[in-house]
Amino acid sequence: MMGWEFEDMVYSPRKVYKGDMPQITPEMEKIITELSYLDMKMYDYFNTTFWNKIEHYDGNFEEDLALLRSTQRNATSYCHIHADKYCKVLQYDTIKMLHIVSDKQKIWDC
Repeated sequence: MMGWEFEDMVYSPRKVYKGDMPQITPEMEKIITELSYLDMKMYDYFNTTFWNKIEHYDGNFEEDLALLRSTQRNATSYCHIHADKYCKVLQYDTIKMLHIVSDKQKIWDC
């Protein structure tokens, strides 16, 4: 969809909260909406753009999504057992990954 391979989208889950999420009351929702108004507007815009791209996706989105999820499960299982270079890349922090993606996109732009 954006010139990425499945391997570019695989990640290592980190700091995942596994407990029950607290219920958000209407009052809390109102406060969140007021404090995060611009964030919500940006989210709505990019969410709409994302679903529009999926609607016009050149391929079978459901099959590709299933393949991505399978690739993700396989990588996660593999990295629970191994600690090789592949798994270390999945654990890079955000700043390092931004540099890698930026360098890759420079190649695409040529």
